[in-house]
Amino acid sequence: MPTSQLGWLRVPDGTLEIDPSAGNETAHFELIFSNGIYHAPFPPTGQYFAINTVVLCPLSRGSVTINNTNPLSAPVVDPAFFTHPQDIQVMRSAVAKAQDFVKGPAWDGHIIRLVTNTTDNDIRNGITSIYHPLSTASMSPKGADWGVVDPDLVLKRVQGVRIVDGSVLPRPPAGHTQAAVYFIAERGADLIKQSWGIPI
Repeated sequence: MPTSQLGWLRVPDGTLEIDPSAGNETAHFELIFSNGIYHAPFPPTGQYFAINTVVLCPLSRGSVTINNTNPLSAPVVDPAFFTHPQDIQVMRSAVAKAQDFVKGPAWDGHIIRLVTNTTDNDIRNGITSIYHPLSTASMSPKGADWGVVDPDLVLKRVQGVRIVDGSVLPRPPAGHTQAAVYFIAERGADLIKQSWGIPI
């Protein structure tokens, strides 16, 4: 689904109990303006556009666990969307900002009907992923008794195994994951070369 515009915005300072962003100029949510609707049928007329809202730095933490002892069994995946109350607060702000945008005078005569799914239940029932799952093998300091990999991407308490992907990020970045995953991959490649004595 092509995207023509993106908006990166913050909730007003002082309104969140915990600021999960990287700083006071980092976004809390994203507005994605597109000519498609994630996981929903397109209206038959073709006369529509969508503003998809994204919580960029969620505090909710999902899990991936082993289902049973059969290695071919699918894992149990629980995304745990909106289990932290602040995430729903940020999503409410994102939805309100999207609605404010289309209420502007430039849209007069173009908006026939504004979808007003603004209750917490509406938001929970409309949730989907934008395919950026992360942090299932979180990095932690060397010697820490928590986390899955050390800063050198080596699996803790195991020899000869590194994890080099987005799962090692301790928290989602306030944006899309592509650049962060490229960085991890490049760093992982250098670490592997070094471990084999290959010049970088």
